[in-house]
Amino acid sequence: ENSRRLQAGSLPARLNPTPVAIRSFGPTLGKVNRESGLRAAYMGLICVAVFMLIYYLLGGMIANVALILNIILVLGAMSLLSAVFTLPGIAGVILTIGIAVDANVLIFERLREEQAKGQTIRMALKNAYEKAFTAIFDANITTLLTCLILGWVGTIEVRGFAITLGLGVLFSMFTALIVTRWIFQVLLDANWLKTPVKMFAIVGVLKVNWMAKRKIFWGLSTVFIALGITAMVVQGGDIFGIEFSSGTQAVVQFKADALVGTDRQLPSDDLVRRLFTAQAAKDEKFKGLNDARVEMLIDNYKADQFLHQYDKDTDGKVSADEAEQGGLDSQWVQLMDSNKDGSLDGAELANLPASSYQVSTTETTVGLIQDVARGAFGKNLKQRTKRAFEPADDEKIAEMSLATDALGISRIEPDATSPHRDLLDNYSDGVAVVVRNVTPPMTEADLKQRIGETRAQESAGSDVARMSEVIGLGKPVEDNYSKFAVLIMLDEVAPGRWAEAAEQQRQVVSDALEREEAMVAISFDPAIAGMASQRAIMAIVLSWVAIVLYLWLRFGSIQWGLAAVICLVHDAFIVVGLIAASGWIYNTVVGRALGIEWFKIDLTMIAAILTVIGYSVNDTIVVFDRIRENRGKLTTVSVPVINKSINQTLARTLLTSGTTLVVVLIMYIWGGPGIKGFNFALLAGILIGTYSSVAIAAPLLMGFKKALFSRVVDMAPQAK
Repeated sequence: ENSRRLQAGSLPARLNPTPVAIRSFGPTLGKVNRESGLRAAYMGLICVAVFMLIYYLLGGMIANVALILNIILVLGAMSLLSAVFTLPGIAGVILTIGIAVDANVLIFERLREEQAKGQTIRMALKNAYEKAFTAIFDANITTLLTCLILGWVGTIEVRGFAITLGLGVLFSMFTALIVTRWIFQVLLDANWLKTPVKMFAIVGVLKVNWMAKRKIFWGLSTVFIALGITAMVVQGGDIFGIEFSSGTQAVVQFKADALVGTDRQLPSDDLVRRLFTAQAAKDEKFKGLNDARVEMLIDNYKADQFLHQYDKDTDGKVSADEAEQGGLDSQWVQLMDSNKDGSLDGAELANLPASSYQVSTTETTVGLIQDVARGAFGKNLKQRTKRAFEPADDEKIAEMSLATDALGISRIEPDATSPHRDLLDNYSDGVAVVVRNVTPPMTEADLKQRIGETRAQESAGSDVARMSEVIGLGKPVEDNYSKFAVLIMLDEVAPGRWAEAAEQQRQVVSDALEREEAMVAISFDPAIAGMASQRAIMAIVLSWVAIVLYLWLRFGSIQWGLAAVICLVHDAFIVVGLIAASGWIYNTVVGRALGIEWFKIDLTMIAAILTVIGYSVNDTIVVFDRIRENRGKLTTVSVPVINKSINQTLARTLLTSGTTLVVVLIMYIWGGPGIKGFNFALLAGILIGTYSSVAIAAPLLMGFKKALFSRVVDMAPQAK
């Protein structure tokens, strides 16, 4: 259950202890998305495991044991911590697979180098683990720093991803450096491993003069960044998702037996979203099409209410005759009757589909949203019955010690003789609105909900109304009343304006009774969006600062950290530019073929950008670590050293990026719509991050002036 918190300092007035509405949210990922995400996780795990087994043979088998143990440890820790397992959390588990493979690939590629020197298998393993340790440690710590910042700054939904990925980083270091080494040691001690470990080699050590091509790479990057900035400028505010823009939250309510869509299916958050956006796409005025989010609202008493309404013989189930008498759709009953016994029992009613869904969108025109909902769901939408009523004019309400005026309004004054004395004391100097002959009669709870929703949607009198209470008058019939007194507490009413404030509240009660539309739509303030954007920017900037400081500490010079962060800024600009450009190409042949949608920058996308930062710096640090090793005791970094280091680490870079790319591609294709934008950013980030660690970051270690303007020729022979 997700909580929504408002952190905006103290308020000048007391808050109403009785909320306008209480909503429990179902999992935002939904059943369909959850199953899609898990299926993508299984497929990604299988693909990576098969690749590691085929490519590294015995080493791959050992790495797969560590990989499975890693996932078990992550899931176990998530359970112990009671961490929120959101859809980005599932993505974190999947990305953990790629990170775990990265550490093992680093070790195995080092092992390949050590074995090529003719060392014994025992010595080769020892050296491989020792030499791979610094790259694994530095790369994973920087990713962990990003996770910590994301968990601190991010929302509760995104923290599931940060926690999952952070745990994956810690456990991947443990399984890669400790568990796999222990398994190798057992094989050595048992004398089962005597000869060098065999493995395939797709990419050997090349002899490419990367530095001579750096200006070509920078020109290419400049073009991509320029296109991205152009796309961002053209998109303007349309690039932002719900969290960073003003918009509307509308609650769509369905009938108990609703079957939606042309093929008449039980509603779900994924299905409601697809039908809503499909209908919205038909209206050119609807601007919140591609960022609409649907969340199921949980009603813990739905089954009890259903039985109360339809179970006439009170036997704890709804028979076919009772369903027919209650007017329930026969096809709906058949779909719900899972055991096909002709009745709906408690177990089946526990699976009743939700009847209320909150649609959040950047569209601000409430009427347009209502029109789209009516077009998408038609007669399946719940419609309230309009109540006829009369104001209790010039009437003395003895049980409440009230005397109303011609409009049914009375000023509340304490009366020691009233049976409702304590309640009246709480509402002293407030207003009472009394209505009679309410037809058809209704419950106190129903009227109170209507008043709360009306006030929330229209903001009518919300500047002075603080609390309200509904009291049924007279004798009820099955909890239904035809006469009510609505007590409203007023706050900070200016002198001489009590009558005006009272009239506002009378109008709210009148509108609530006459209300037929079941949808409740509330606009949310762009000020909240501004706060969210500030937190997102702070998260990204803090991650860059943390990486600069860490690399400065580890590599002994700020130049290493600055080079890495310039590379990360480069990656972030291009990824954000591609997100903006998706609005241009999503509706083209190319966009449809690639499954591209009009992606928006929301908090989940910020999580993806931060992940790209962590992953990209991981790649960069592996290259930097080899440059530092090859430099030895020299104080400066030379062109031959950079070229040699890139060529030596290229196999690892391509293998780890390739395996992670496969995992994310599987998520992109089969992971469900809930994380499609997230995976789009990761796909772009992995490709760009792999490129930039070679083409952008490494040349800057020579010094910015020399890297930018000097002509360099690498005359040194490359290491084999």
